[in-house]
Amino acid sequence: MEKVIPAFFSKSAEEYKANTVFNYFDGEWKSISYENLSHSIKSIAADLLKRGIRKGDKIAIISENRYEWCTAYLAISFCCAVAVPMDAQLGPDEIRNLLADSESKLVFHSDKTKDNLEMAVSRDTSSPLSVVAINFDSGTFKDMLLTPALGEYPGVLEDDIASLIYTSGTTGIPKGVLLTHRNFCSDAEAIMQIGLIEPGDSFLAILPYHHTYPFMGNFILPVAAGLTVTFPRSLKGPELVSTIREKGVTILVSVPQLLELIRNGIVNKIRQLPGPLPPIMLGILQLCGSFRRSTNMNIGKTVFKSAHKALGKRFKFFASGGAKLNPEVMKDMEALGFTVLEGYGLTETAPVVTFNSPLMKRKPGSIGKPLPTAEIRIIKPETGKEAGSEEEGEIVIKGPMVMKGYYKNPEATEQVLKDGWFFSGDLGYRDEDGYIFVTGRLKEVIVLSSGKNVYPEEVEGQYQSIPLIKELCVMGIEERGLVESLQAVIVPDLEYARKSQIGNVQETLKWEISNISRSLPSFMRIKGFTIYPYPLPRTPLGKLRRFMVKDLLKVKGEKLKAKSEDKRLMEDEIGKKVIECIKPLLKAGVPVQSGDSLELDLGLDSLARIELVVSLEKVFSLKLPE
Repeated sequence: MEKVIPAFFSKSAEEYKANTVFNYFDGEWKSISYENLSHSIKSIAADLLKRGIRKGDKIAIISENRYEWCTAYLAISFCCAVAVPMDAQLGPDEIRNLLADSESKLVFHSDKTKDNLEMAVSRDTSSPLSVVAINFDSGTFKDMLLTPALGEYPGVLEDDIASLIYTSGTTGIPKGVLLTHRNFCSDAEAIMQIGLIEPGDSFLAILPYHHTYPFMGNFILPVAAGLTVTFPRSLKGPELVSTIREKGVTILVSVPQLLELIRNGIVNKIRQLPGPLPPIMLGILQLCGSFRRSTNMNIGKTVFKSAHKALGKRFKFFASGGAKLNPEVMKDMEALGFTVLEGYGLTETAPVVTFNSPLMKRKPGSIGKPLPTAEIRIIKPETGKEAGSEEEGEIVIKGPMVMKGYYKNPEATEQVLKDGWFFSGDLGYRDEDGYIFVTGRLKEVIVLSSGKNVYPEEVEGQYQSIPLIKELCVMGIEERGLVESLQAVIVPDLEYARKSQIGNVQETLKWEISNISRSLPSFMRIKGFTIYPYPLPRTPLGKLRRFMVKDLLKVKGEKLKAKSEDKRLMEDEIGKKVIECIKPLLKAGVPVQSGDSLELDLGLDSLARIELVVSLEKVFSLKLPE
């Protein structure tokens, strides 16, 4: 079979006509069969072709996860056009920048992204964007579903571009990855070969589809195998758990951030048990983990059966990717009886190149072994020669999953693609058993535990507009092996503060940073900062020496240690309850004060804030929006 997305889907639609492909919630749970989805795709594709869409034309998708997202993407593939998935959290400026760079002729969106898209299109009247907008929630999209299908659709070739994925440059010079039909289809086939999925498996789509990792794991892979994908009604923890149980989900494609949240939630419940039970149960947890690692027998599933019962009998394992998983989180999850399979890849590799198969022994901290079609070498940057066992070097990759190149950027392409090998910029080593371990990065990119790639210069450019900031260095702060958040070292412009009669520089910076943050996607927001009174260390050419600036952030840690609990807040009945909701979501030992910002002082990310909403709803018996 040709390695093109329309052929892969058509095969599934023929073999699994009556099977459910998507479950979704619209007032009540509804489902779509492969046969009905096939009709919808062909109708939308016919409508697009009537609108003049031709081979190679770009069509953007700016929407939260929903079955219409997948329907539109497959229709774009049937037209032999190029899909341009965009982050639904992007603001108008970023959307405009990417629409202009990609030269998208049409954009699918939803009610949730409608306002930002309209502002993006109308923002610069001197240089208008010519793009047709189609809202999934409008009558126009519903009319497209009624368009008669065509007898024949344009022929798609394996080397045709399927997706243009932007990994950076949302506010500056965009960097788009060109991924072909062969890239995606060969990667899906390789994952199927390692025994990761089985007939009857079911997936929960919680990670956004504009990332290649969930795009592959929660869309292309299950659809190619005739399996089911469920879109949850909410991202609140209790509703996710009930959806997994009720819909018979077997595989949860997740990121380290989510797994740590799940682990912490279970361990916190153990610590809240009465009397002597907490230390006893935590001791049993350690024994379960040791026993499983030495014998491969999973007694934790029986000991902690209540946690497994919540997810239902059909649940099999968590897949972790997008960022490095803390080995301790994996050990605890496996001790609790869950199975965690970690993999590795990049947008440029469509994305998966290694995985821990359920059929092989897993090593905490390892990203597993290469897929059957992936060839991996560890190259010493200083010599260009291949490293030996246990020797660190740059991870370079070769195989049918490697991208065609960067869009309109031959210079950047030449830097990373050499003789068919993709130089990842990741450092790592291979042990004597052939398992690969990632140890760091060569390039200046911050990979958050959520899987988001953040380019520090882009973030710095956003906050540099604050007049009170003279110099700024943004970096990721690593905690227990994971980069949890963005922190900054700021050199304030004291002359500006004097002229503007600003008495409290720290407090003013906090408010100014919060104002900027509101217009940025959550993953690009600074979650804390340290004021530094001297010029930041730079090279003779003026480039920041980030590794030296990192040491300055130790000041932040010292300030946190000196911070005390807010006694007045603790004496207030409601205040005390709120703190009790917040504390389980914090890093150990962080006191809470009434003037704290959830982001800047307490470091709560978007997932933690959703968990806070759930906790507040439970304690105060009310309903809050996510």
